[in-house]
Order: sequence, then structure tokens, then C-alpha cells
Amino acid sequence: MHKLSRLLTLVALLVACGDASAPLSDAGTAVPDAAVVPDGGTEPDAGDRPDATSSDPFEVAAPILPGETPIMGVIDPVGDVDTYSFEGTPGQFIVINVDRVRMSDVDPVAELYDSSRTLVAAVDDVGPPELGDRDAEIIYRIVTPGQHFIRVYDWHTWSPDSPAPEGGPTYTYRLKVRLVDPANNELEAIDEERGDTLADALSVYSSTRSEPLIGGAFEHEGDIDAFRFDLTTNALLRADIMPAGIPGYGSTASTTRIVITSTMGVEAIASLPELDRAGVHVHAGTHYLLAEHTGGALGVNPFYVLKVDLRRLPNAATEPSAEDNDTLERPAPFPLRVGQPSQILGTLPEGDVDFFRLDEPQGAQHIYVWCGSRSWGSGVGGLAIELYDPQLNLLVRDTETTTGEASLNRLPIPLDGHILGIRRGPQQPDNPSVFYICELN
Repeated sequence: MHKLSRLLTLVALLVACGDASAPLSDAGTAVPDAAVVPDGGTEPDAGDRPDATSSDPFEVAAPILPGETPIMGVIDPVGDVDTYSFEGTPGQFIVINVDRVRMSDVDPVAELYDSSRTLVAAVDDVGPPELGDRDAEIIYRIVTPGQHFIRVYDWHTWSPDSPAPEGGPTYTYRLKVRLVDPANNELEAIDEERGDTLADALSVYSSTRSEPLIGGAFEHEGDIDAFRFDLTTNALLRADIMPAGIPGYGSTASTTRIVITSTMGVEAIASLPELDRAGVHVHAGTHYLLAEHTGGALGVNPFYVLKVDLRRLPNAATEPSAEDNDTLERPAPFPLRVGQPSQILGTLPEGDVDFFRLDEPQGAQHIYVWCGSRSWGSGVGGLAIELYDPQLNLLVRDTETTTGEASLNRLPIPLDGHILGIRRGPQQPDNPSVFYICELN
């Protein structure tokens, strides 16, 4: 996997303008006849324009119309670069996805050039990096009118760190280009610049979506955009800022932080200046997500994109007090359920260790467990989970990484009498959250 600098879960996407008064255009009609299925490399794809004679890649770009029908392409021969063009209008938001076709060898990279043929965005892997997604994605707010250009590479051709270019008949990809259309519910929230206080917050929460998408733009230095979540159950709320600059999604507002705050807005539950992820376990009630410009010039295109992961936990149990389950000899019961995942929410202050006894009810059969903290936006680093047999012998152990939760599979069946241990590493700077979540399936 080849990563860009750190910017999330994650995903079909959004973006939005800070000026809600300017409506975004509809995605349009289907892609014209330039869309072709790759044919093993014996014929050029839509991005190659065999009829063109110019050596300028922008002059030979294949015109496309943003729409819902994807274009199939292939990076062939070795070192091939495909170029496409579309007309852009200032204020529009464009979503560009370059996905690997099944069994493809390509590691796609997308570049976007504006009407002056200036590079404005470049993305290797879909952010945030924790997703481990090799597809490429750009979400961009168009600033200049006229023809814009998309260039599609394989990473080995694009990156100066690659030993040699690659390509061939198996380097197939799918290009999808569309305009953001709020009428189609692609955007969960568009910043309307109603003010910089919690009283001005725009409601975001939707009972039909677990991954609301948020976009906006900073109107002035120090601008704060507030979004409100009205939750009816306990939940884990995590938000990621997509990377600015180049490489990145092309925003010129590079100093942005996320704050998740309580109902009254008195105390920041998670505040991550200059970082890309915030997350917290929240109870039923009203909570706020803030996107804040923290300093420096805004530049010509100070937009932002937040990917939010909201996991509702109506049946999750909570951990007993730390002194009740902090030794291997005195584990607390893990409330296992029949026929559905069993979840528990806990806290791990520094120096704390938690142990849970796994007593399965009749008819239950859990074979997989995962636990997450830092990957869910908590400040707990180095989360480790352990499984002990009834004689307190350690059987297996795993540690959370930057790409995902700690997990154990192939658990012994039955689990009766086994013990799950949860340990932690150092606390992350500037993030006071100490929650974790574990789930048995």
C-alpha cells in the first residue's frame, strides 16, 4: 500500500460549499460513447484518443460528461497515462473516483488540473489512510471556469519512489466522475455559514445513515462551522478530515481541527489541533461536531471534507467500575447475546487493565472478537487484547494498529470460562478520550 501523508470510513462521498445559497448542479445524464470496456490492451481506451496527433496530453484528452455511468480504462502499455476532460463551473463540487477492477493489478492515482492546466489535487489512496483503500478519490470545489482535466496513472509510473513504471492488460480501472447533488441525498450537511456558535449549528444526524458526510468552506480566518447530532441511543462518533493540499484533495485551508463537544458546549470531549481524527463515545442527547480554521491564510479554495462514522450502540453494555475487573483473577462478566453481536463500551485510564469472563448462553457461538480505541478516535494508543483459558493461560494476543482494530479469530468453541484481557499503551497527545469498544461475533 502506498500512502499519502495523513489526511477517514471510508466510501461514497460528499463535499459541500460554505455558501448554501449557490445551488449545486445535478449530476447530469449518462456518460457518452467515450465509455468503453477494456479489451485486454489490444485497443486504446477512452483516455488514449488514438485519433489525436498532438503530443500535449491535455490536447489529446478524452472529453467526458459527469454522470452515473462509469468509464472503463486500462493502463497499457507500461507507463501509460490516461487523460480526460470535463467542463467545470465555479461553485460546483466534483467527485472523482478511480477504482480497481476486480483482479486488477493497478494501484490507481488520480490528478486534477484546473482550466489553466495547473495541478490542483492529487490522490493515491482514498483517505483516511486507516482505511487501507488502494482506490483513488478526489473531492474538489471548482474555482475557475472552463475545461478541467483528470489524469489517471498507476502508482509505479506516478511516484518518484517507484523503481520502475508498470502497466499492461491487467491494469484495469473504473473512472466515475459526478457533480454533488444534495437533492439525491449525497450530502448529509452543507455548511450554511449561519454563524460561529453552537446556536448556529446545522443539524446532521439522520436515522437512515450511519456514515453522514459533511462539507463546507471557511469564509474567514478563524471561522468555525458547527454541526449538531441529536442521538436517541448511545453511539460512537468519529470524524476524519480529508487531506488538504497536494498531494491531497486540494483545499488551501491546511490548518483545520475537529472538536466534538457536549450538549452544553462547555467541555471539549475530543479536540485534535493539527490532527486528522477525533472520536468519542457519546450518550443519547445532543452533541456537536466543530470544524475550525486554526490560523494562517485561507488561500483561494479553503474548503474541507469530513467523513463521519456514527455507530449506534443501543444494546451495548457498559463496563463496571475499574476496580471490579482490573485483575485476571477477578474478571467481570461480558454480556454475551444469542444470535447477534455482543458489544461492550469501556474506559482505560492510564495504568488501567480490564478483564472479562466469557460465559456463553445456550445457543450462542462467538468465534471472532475485535476491540478498537485509537482507530475509533480515542486517545488510547497501543490497545492490546488477550484471550486466556479457564486456567488463566494466555492463548493469543493482538494489538491495534493504525490500519484497524485489534482482533482475534478462530476462538475456541465453546468460550465458557475463557477470559478476555484488554490493555493499553501511551495516551495520544491532545486527545483526552480514554474509551474503547469491543465486539464479539
